[in-house]
Amino acid sequence: MTTPAAVIVDAAAYAQAVEDAVKASAAYYASGTSPLDDDAYDRLVRGIAAWEAEHPEQVLPDSPSLAVGVEEHLGVGRERRIPNEVLGGLADEVGGRLDAR
Repeated sequence: MTTPAAVIVDAAAYAQAVEDAVKASAAYYASGTSPLDDDAYDRLVRGIAAWEAEHPEQVLPDSPSLAVGVEEHLGVGRERRIPNEVLGGLADEVGGRLDAR
């Protein structure tokens, strides 16, 4: 069963959610631990994606929705963020943002 998305009510909450998701992801890939469990992280990222779908002009450049994948680099994961424009609009062709998870 999929847990519901986190509810993001305004731009400040969206910015905080992005910051929290980025910090949790960085911690997970650096040390294998995260301040958020998998369900909480997934809920947060789904909430971020829902906010961005309603407010595409407010998408932050470090949003996890822009992460394409994770690469192991010297034992520490590194996310690559590639804007949709660089991908030639591929996300638009597949019906939305590309999701790394």
